[in-house]
Amino acid sequence: MKKWAYYLPTKIYFGAGYLNNLKEYLSCMNSAKLLVVAGASSMKKSGVLDRVRKLLAGYSPVIYGGVLPNPDTGTIDAGVGLAKKNSCQAVLAIGGGSVIDTAKAIAVIVKNGGRAADYLNGRRRILSGGLGLAAVPTTAGSGSEVTPFCVINSSRQKRKVTLQNDYLYPRIAVLDPELTVSLPGRETAISGMDALSHSMEAYWSVNSNAISDGFALASIRMVFANLKEACTNPHDILARSGMLKASLYAGLAFGNTKTTAVHSVSYPITYFFGVPHGLACAVTLAAFIRYNLPALGKRKKEFFRACGEKAAGGCARRVEELMKAIGLPARLTDLGINASCMDRIIEYGFTPDRVKNNPRKLTKTGLRKILVSLI
Repeated sequence: MKKWAYYLPTKIYFGAGYLNNLKEYLSCMNSAKLLVVAGASSMKKSGVLDRVRKLLAGYSPVIYGGVLPNPDTGTIDAGVGLAKKNSCQAVLAIGGGSVIDTAKAIAVIVKNGGRAADYLNGRRRILSGGLGLAAVPTTAGSGSEVTPFCVINSSRQKRKVTLQNDYLYPRIAVLDPELTVSLPGRETAISGMDALSHSMEAYWSVNSNAISDGFALASIRMVFANLKEACTNPHDILARSGMLKASLYAGLAFGNTKTTAVHSVSYPITYFFGVPHGLACAVTLAAFIRYNLPALGKRKKEFFRACGEKAAGGCARRVEELMKAIGLPARLTDLGINASCMDRIIEYGFTPDRVKNNPRKLTKTGLRKILVSLI
């Protein structure tokens, strides 16, 4: 019998309009000085940042609004400096996965000391809890509000580096599907495919367990049921709610199982070729379904049912059809990536800590065959 453990210290609030209760949720952190981490411009344009300022009357919020996708060490160090300068006692992240990951890193580094690069190169470790952290996702994809990971760009190592520590879990997650309504169609599609990648990888990960399987399968079903509608009818609050829940459930799954080769390969595709993270995952997802599912044995039947299919080939085609329906390219060549790029992707994308999570052994030769099939 397989042994397993499941851990989640984050308190989750989910529901339309729940942002209005933000002040009440934050009261448990006993902090009057709050660092608010937000995207570079999206939160201002949508009016969400102004709403948050009004909702936080009495909290003396300090706004750090310069976070771009794929944050680097400089972005985090600047946030740490701002938090220290203003004696902030807690952090509120409101935005997509990059914003929440940035806030996670800021919260722990303020308390643990040093600079972000120290943690990426192993000179420092996260040894104690950080500032109290609340996360409010405005995209449906990363699931970062309920995971112990944050991903940071390292220019020195020329790769995206993942930090993992239980102290990176947010204390509070507030999920309000109304905040995702203003997300443009392409971003909705890309973040939605990130959620699907998370849930599928969580299910076939060698670290899967009974609880993560339930969340992963439910997430897969919800993505197929809601993503196309959320892209084509952005004000459909039921579809938006379904996708935000799918992203949450995927986070609740892979936060305990970790991701696999799909995410490992996605990082150099993003770092070197500027492909958005969710799309970088999605472009290889169908190929990895075909590769990995034969190794699942009897467990693959539940996966087929979640996809609404009866075989691995049908599941892979369903992913490809979904990507076409939401306007995303399904081949590396469509992203400007050709055979000359393979060596670099394999060099930086074949990371042992992720690849070992695959249910089927993957070699660099096998990875090359998968990538070449997408050219």
